[in-house]
Amino acid sequence: MYRALFECLASEPVHVALAGIVMPNDASVALHRKFDFTEVSTFHEYGIKNGHYLSSLWMERLLHT
Repeated sequence: MYRALFECLASEPVHVALAGIVMPNDASVALHRKFDFTEVSTFHEYGIKNGHYLSSLWMERLLHT
């Protein structure tokens, strides 16, 4: 799906793609790295779900350099 998305965005004035991943999620992080996303920041324990704190990793990919 990302391949198709990046093909569509190639002719658009979109400079960066962002991804927010609730952690832990090693498979999703690996997938995003495969598509050249890099880590930007982590928001630590900002929310609660089912009695557990949630953290998220934010990643970016520059589309037009």
